[in-house]
Amino acid sequence: MADPSPQSRADAAQAMRYVLLMGSNANKAEQQLAAAARSITAISHAPLVLGPSLRSAAREGAHVPTYLNQAVEAAFALSPAMLKSALREIEAALGRQRPLPASGICALDIDVALIYQISDMHWHVLDEKAVKPDYAQRALAPWLLT
Repeated sequence: MADPSPQSRADAAQAMRYVLLMGSNANKAEQQLAAAARSITAISHAPLVLGPSLRSAAREGAHVPTYLNQAVEAAFALSPAMLKSALREIEAALGRQRPLPASGICALDIDVALIYQISDMHWHVLDEKAVKPDYAQRALAPWLLT
């Protein structure tokens, strides 16, 4: 593979970094998360960093299958709104229904947990309003625990 051009290296340096949380409680959750990671790779400005897959109880209650979750860290040259739109397209392409069906089965959910840039070896959270309050901690916990 050829070295990235100076322009693509500059673009990657300007790209915002995102931590995403993916989850699925569908029959083939592992395949759903893998397909989502491939789709995210196609729009990312850098290789993805995938956290471990972890199971969690469904918020909808014990009658709903558990979720398989995975955190993803990637760089995108997209605004938060453009990325959210692209993620909704990936969800829909992989069978996500909105609103959630009565069965509680979610083919794929992708949420933005954290938006940041690294500057002078410091993280700068760029848009605290764009993320759900507890997602940054939940997204980073798997990496901190391993």
